[in-house]
Order: sequence, then structure tokens, then C-alpha cells
Amino acid sequence: MLKIIFSIMLTFCYAITTFAQSNSEVQFLVENYKLNAVVVVFVIILLGLFFTLFRLEKRLKNLEKDN
Repeated sequence: MLKIIFSIMLTFCYAITTFAQSNSEVQFLVENYKLNAVVVVFVIILLGLFFTLFRLEKRLKNLEKDN
């Protein structure tokens, strides 16, 4: 499971760097501290997704043990 999560995280990181905006747009976001907000929101969304997936997997394992 950890290998899958690690590969997903690497894929997202690669996608972010691949589809990066031009330097002037990125520089504008960095100067106005908006890039930090974008990164924080992105990380919060990813953490929420991973937490939900872990919780779902745990519930499924409990159901499989019961049956």
C-alpha cells in the first residue's frame, strides 16, 4: 500500500513540474505569497484523500475478517 501511495505522490509531483506555468506567472505568485496558499490547499486536499482511502481500506479489512 505504501508503494502505491508513494508512486501516486511522485506522479503528482511530476505532473506539477511538467505543467508549470511560465516564469513570470510563477514569479508573480511567489512575490504575492499566493503560491504558498496554493501549495497548502493542494496538500490539504491530498491528505484528505489519503486519509479517506486509509479509513475505507481499514473498514473493508474489518468486513473481510467478519465474513
